[in-house]
Formats: sequence, structure tokens, C-alpha cells
Amino acid sequence: MLTTLWTRSVLAARLAADTQLGRATHLPAAERARLHLELLNASSDVDAGRLDEPEALAAFDSLRDRLVEQNEAVTAG
Repeated sequence: MLTTLWTRSVLAARLAADTQLGRATHLPAAERARLHLELLNASSDVDAGRLDEPEALAAFDSLRDRLVEQNEAVTAG
């Protein structure tokens, strides 16, 4: 039997963070790379069982929220 630590809500949160990262074309390459590594590290932690669902949601949502804030600041100003 195949089991996974990824729930629907965690997958959706990861996708939302990745989408916002893709929209953050205004960021310098080094900053985008750092944020991409943060996303990959959180994903790796879910795969390894180091993050449970609430922790994973918090990690992905935090990244998404920071990127949304930055993206909105660029489009507004």
C-alpha cells in the first residue's frame, strides 16, 4: 500500500507558495534562489516526516504570504 505524508491542504499550500514565487520576477536572482530553497527544504521536510500537517501549512503559508505582500507592493508602486 502506498502512503504519503502529503495531504490535499498541504499540497494546495505548497502549490500556492510556488505560484507566488513564480510571479516574483521582480526579485533579484539570489533572493529568488533563497526562497526557492526554502520551498524545497520545506517540501523535503514533509517527505521525510520532519513536518506534520500544521507545521507544513505554516511553512508554506508563511512563504506565500511574504511573496504576496512583496508582489502587491511592486504592482501598487
